[in-house]
Amino acid sequence: MNTNNKITYGASVFDFDETVGFSNNVVIATKDGVTLRIPSDEWPVLGEKMINEGWKMDFTDFNQVTNGKPGPLIDK
Repeated sequence: MNTNNKITYGASVFDFDETVGFSNNVVIATKDGVTLRIPSDEWPVLGEKMINEGWKMDFTDFNQVTNGKPGPLIDK
């Protein structure tokens, strides 16, 4: 209960890759007939720049975890 004697509810939402777990999944980027596969650990560095350059991003590879391993939050 909170200070107003009302029940509160909450949720925790986490990004999977590099947080809850590690995987071999990739972001698939396409532009002008070129397709690149971006590993999840490179996405935070490359993603925004590539989107601004007109690349289209496909995250469907993340619908199924590939070779998943526990990440840093699992130990907590």
